[in-house]
Amino acid sequence: MLSRTQAVGLVALTLMWGVNWPVMKLSLQELTPLYFRALTMTGGALWLWAFYRLRGVRLTPQGH
Repeated sequence: MLSRTQAVGLVALTLMWGVNWPVMKLSLQELTPLYFRALTMTGGALWLWAFYRLRGVRLTPQGH
């Protein structure tokens, strides 16, 4: 049986995956593919940075 957290995660993943195609199709009507990919990769990198920063994870390598 799925826990509540797992069910919420599954619903969120399903919605994001389902919305991906229409958003990409509409976006590429206005933007070039390379510009669109640059925007999405930058947004994803910033989101990951913020997520790990809030959790207190160090992202830079430590010297010995």
